[in-house]
Amino acid sequence: MSVGAAPAPNHRHLFHRPVDRLAARLRLLRAAVAALMLVLTAGTAVLVYDAESAGAADQQARTHPVTATIIPDTGSTGTGTGTPVRPGARLDPRTGNVPLAATWQWAGDTRTGLIELPVGASAHSRTSILVDSSGTWAGPKIDSTEIVGNTVAAVIGAVVVASALTAGLHTWCARVLDRHRQRYWDEALCRLFATGGK
Repeated sequence: MSVGAAPAPNHRHLFHRPVDRLAARLRLLRAAVAALMLVLTAGTAVLVYDAESAGAADQQARTHPVTATIIPDTGSTGTGTGTPVRPGARLDPRTGNVPLAATWQWAGDTRTGLIELPVGASAHSRTSILVDSSGTWAGPKIDSTEIVGNTVAAVIGAVVVASALTAGLHTWCARVLDRHRQRYWDEALCRLFATGGK
């Protein structure tokens, strides 16, 4: 007499109560959303890094390096060629840069204007700056430190948003599950008392 094979387990009956099946679905939903948030955070990092790198490459392609000399503050506010210019007000205290008057040579002419340099730059000191095709200062150079800093800031922002969304979903799922569990127990008690009263 041959022994028959054991029946395969029916996975559809692993969870008998509707509330258990709902809990399993909510766990899958939370896991899927968490994975999606991880992908979006990584995508944000890649997009920001690529954009910052493209900006740096564009700046390098359309600008030219020249040497500028800081003009001492003589109390004048003129902006003519070679005229000393009083340093402007500090732009952003978080950057550590201030606008200073400087002069540089471009296409045989002497140019004078305001450039941004770290606090503490001394008069008559020389520094390398970038100018555009017309010889106008093209802004601070975008370096790798700035690219990495902006990328990290974007990633931190994305992580904060993703964490808030995930926490909100977790709270919503917990409330939905609690309501269904309460309703399940209420119905079970009603059936119990109805059966016991017969």
